[in-house]
Amino acid sequence: MRAQAAVEFLVTYGWALMAVVIIVSLIFALGIFNPDSFRQDECYVGPSLPCMAEAFTQATQTKVNIKLTNAYPFNIKIGSGELVIKGNTYSLSFNNPNQVIKPGQSVIGSATINTLLKRVDGDVHLIVKVCKENTETCTDTLNTEVKGKLFLKVGKSSS
Repeated sequence: MRAQAAVEFLVTYGWALMAVVIIVSLIFALGIFNPDSFRQDECYVGPSLPCMAEAFTQATQTKVNIKLTNAYPFNIKIGSGELVIKGNTYSLSFNNPNQVIKPGQSVIGSATINTLLKRVDGDVHLIVKVCKENTETCTDTLNTEVKGKLFLKVGKSSS
C-alpha cells in the first residue's frame, strides 16, 4: 500500500513539474524574459549633439535614420559618420554633406544594412568639424571625433 501511494505521489507531481518546465521553456523561447524587450530606444552622441533615431525594414534591408541637432554654441559641419554593429561598419550618409549647421539646426544621416535585423545595437562614430568662425562658409574648422551609442527596436516600413 505504501509503495502504491509513493508511486501515485511521484506520478502526479511529476506531471505537474513537467508542465511547469514546459511553460517556463515556452516563456523563454517567446522572449518574454529577454531584457532587450524592456529596454528603451537610445540614441546618445553626447550633450552637444542630441539625437533621435529610427530603424525600419525595407524589403531585405534595415534602414537607420539619425537626426542630429547642433547644441554647440557655434556652427558645425558633419565630416563623416559611421555606424558599427556587431563589428561591421556602415557608412552614414547625410542629406546635405558639408552643410553648415547653425546652433539649434538639425541634419539627418541614414545608413543601409543589407540584412534584416530585429534590433540595432551599436556605436555611432562621427567626425564633427567645428567652425572657428561663425560664418556661412565655415572654411576654417577644427576636427573632433565624437562617439556615441545606438539601441533601436526595428519597425516595419510604412511603404
